Amino acid sequence: MSRLFDAASSTFMKGNYDFYRRQGDFLEVLRGCGDEEVKYRDEYENSVLIVMALEHDWPEAAAAVIERGCDVNATNNAGATALHFAGYNSHIEAVQQLLRAG
Repeated sequence: MSRLFDAASSTFMKGNYDFYRRQGDFLEVLRGCGDEEVKYRDEYENSVLIVMALEHDWPEAAAAVIERGCDVNATNNAGATALHFAGYNSHIEAVQQLLRAG
C-alpha cells in the first residue's frame, strides 16, 4: 500500500483521527512520495484522489495530487470517480477543484 493512500484513508478506514485530519499533514506526506505512490490503486481500483474525496474536503491537496500525476477522471470498479464521492459527501471546495482540473 502507498503511504499516500494510507494518509488519505487513515481517518475513517484506519481509525487514526489525530495525525491525518489536516490537509497540511497530507501535503507533507505527499512531498516525500514517489510517482508510483501517487498513482497507486487499491484492489477496488480506488485512487488516492478517490479516497481523499470520499473522506475530506481538501481542495489544495486534490490539486497537488493531480499535479503529481493522479488521474482526475480515474474510475474505481463501480465506475465512480473522485467527483462522484466529493459531490455525494458535499465536499464543495473539492468538487470545485475537481471540476477545474478535469
